[in-house]
Amino acid sequence: MPAHNLRSIRFRRQRMIKARRAMVSARSAWFARFVAVFALLLSLFVVASFAFVAGAGAATTFAYRYFTRDLPSVSNVGSIRLPETTMIYDRTGLLLYEAVNPKEGKRTSIPLSDVPIDLIKATIAVEDSSYFDNPGVDFRGIGRAFLSNYQAGRVTSGASTITQQLVKNSLLDSSVSYTRKVREAILAYRLSRTYSKEQLLELYLNQNNYGNHSYGVEAAAESYFGKKAQNLDLAECAMLAGLPQAPSVYNPEVNPAAAKQRQREVLDGMVLHGLLDQQSADKAYAEPLDIRPTETVLRAPHFVFYVLDELVKQFGYDAVYSGGLRVRTTLDYGMQMEAERIAQRQVAAVASHHVSNAAVVAINPKTGEIVTMLGSVDYGNDAIDGKYN
Repeated sequence: MPAHNLRSIRFRRQRMIKARRAMVSARSAWFARFVAVFALLLSLFVVASFAFVAGAGAATTFAYRYFTRDLPSVSNVGSIRLPETTMIYDRTGLLLYEAVNPKEGKRTSIPLSDVPIDLIKATIAVEDSSYFDNPGVDFRGIGRAFLSNYQAGRVTSGASTITQQLVKNSLLDSSVSYTRKVREAILAYRLSRTYSKEQLLELYLNQNNYGNHSYGVEAAAESYFGKKAQNLDLAECAMLAGLPQAPSVYNPEVNPAAAKQRQREVLDGMVLHGLLDQQSADKAYAEPLDIRPTETVLRAPHFVFYVLDELVKQFGYDAVYSGGLRVRTTLDYGMQMEAERIAQRQVAAVASHHVSNAAVVAINPKTGEIVTMLGSVDYGNDAIDGKYN
């Protein structure tokens, strides 16, 4: 992602802030004062380390120790190895199978430079409009959430910034309480002082849950649109950016009307924060959602599961199903398809003799490489035990 594009987001954000400050009305002044007071109180906890170092009183010291007790370190967040999907290819690089861990879903991490600028803008607009300006915590947002929760009599809103969401995904559990919220804010503040905004944004976009068992924007783009994230257009970016808030509710395959409404909200947010002009937003919204999910690829299934068994024996289950391995095999899929056709033709020719199945293995006698492996003529036919190799 070119640095000048991200700087332009910062500039537009600053320009919008100046414009809004000039439009603040007297009617909202009481709320602004309330938010400011609450933000000040919470900020005492977030930056209590300064007071602690400076030798503050016993109460501040107690509060600091209470909220920071047993907090995990943020120093290794950037080096956390995320679980990724393993890919198995034939000898030419053709994908045979994507081995997905059912507990962790699909994920392929990509650098921020491969994420479309429109997806970055859309994410910031809908998740954390002050991202490039805040210290990991949006105090005004917390104030608004506090008032909302107080009026509701329960925790209904969290006002989490992108950095706080990253803390929740990486360092803390997802329990809901004010104590946990303060601890989350402290860690978010520390993260912002340890890593650049670009680094945190890359981590966030690779960790988010986008539904359909897809984690990260690359897996989401492939799951919903059958393409790489870098090839998404504005309309698709806006749709994806709206999913993390409630992936199952806004899933365009399950609820296209809700997904379209959420897309409108994201586009409106981009316009509101100066990240998109109204004409472009309207044009993107008018574009029909072309949901073309990638179907599960399973070529040469008997061979694929033979390879997976061998990999698990050698490297272990976690390495195979969460390690993001890229496995180039010896199989020639062109020859594999020819072997399947020949086997099916031969079985059909002798079907009158009660022959219903066949198996084929072709090995290169010079190298010992398996070139084709067919365990049955129809993997999906249970009547002939098709899955048995």
